[in-house]
Amino acid sequence: MNDENEAYNLSDGPCYVLVIHNRSFKPPMSFRAGSEKDLSFVKDFCKTYRTNSLDICENYSLLRLEDKMKKISIKDFTRYSSLLVIIMSHGDIDDHIHAYDGLFDLEPDIVDPIVKNCTLKEKPILFFIQACRGNDIMDSDAARIVQKNKANIIKCYSTYEGTISFRDSERGTYFIQILLSLIKEHEDKDLTEIMDLIRRCFYRAK
Repeated sequence: MNDENEAYNLSDGPCYVLVIHNRSFKPPMSFRAGSEKDLSFVKDFCKTYRTNSLDICENYSLLRLEDKMKKISIKDFTRYSSLLVIIMSHGDIDDHIHAYDGLFDLEPDIVDPIVKNCTLKEKPILFFIQACRGNDIMDSDAARIVQKNKANIIKCYSTYEGTISFRDSERGTYFIQILLSLIKEHEDKDLTEIMDLIRRCFYRAK
């Protein structure tokens, strides 16, 4: 699947889902109220969608997350058709995301260990990232797909570089919940088509 025009989807066999969910942090970083709603939504999604493996890493320290990614880098994914990584946390510019006790860098700390895994070769690897990417303000969450030179990887962000990503303290985030709902509702569509649908939802919400 090296051709950027090829379809990426989660429907061709079971998908392995890795969730990195941080809502509690070492002070003075603020608690992410409402994020538990997103995690509950992810769990419900995985019960009914084409996956039987939900691997949740919640409020991990940097050291614990590093150890987890080492294990992921050597895990046997032969029986899985794809890997979905959902990251929900505080974030900052240049793809820096908060663990419980500090910042990790998305590309070297998360993406690179996954890419090293030979059992994921030529399989879609999808990242859904719900996190701020700076301090500027947008009207609402947005999403974009970034196709890296690394084959078979798509990243879907909840907001643009340099901007905050909105989260309701009671209901959670629009991006995660609408995105997963659309994937489940449109199982026959590839991810690029679904991202077009979520953009329309954002535009209607403005």
